[in-house]
Amino acid sequence: MAIRKTSTNPAQGTFAWRVKNAREQMGMTQTQVAEASGLPRCTVTAWELESAKTQRFEDVIKLAKGLDVSLDYLAGYSDGFGCFPVGAEV
Repeated sequence: MAIRKTSTNPAQGTFAWRVKNAREQMGMTQTQVAEASGLPRCTVTAWELESAKTQRFEDVIKLAKGLDVSLDYLAGYSDGFGCFPVGAEV
């Protein structure tokens, strides 16, 4: 049985799914991700719900740092979480 895409269950492999998956694997709430990344919670929520059609690159970098995942993971180039390079500046 295929997993049906819903607003709370984004299609596997999409940016939305990767954001939600990383957050859940880290045991974080959307609010905690927002605080860790310096982004508004509504941005994190919009990305997970696929209601935001674009993402600013600077914000995606902040998200990756807050979730401690690589940009390659969020972009779908890697299935391993990896970690954000130590000392990287936004």
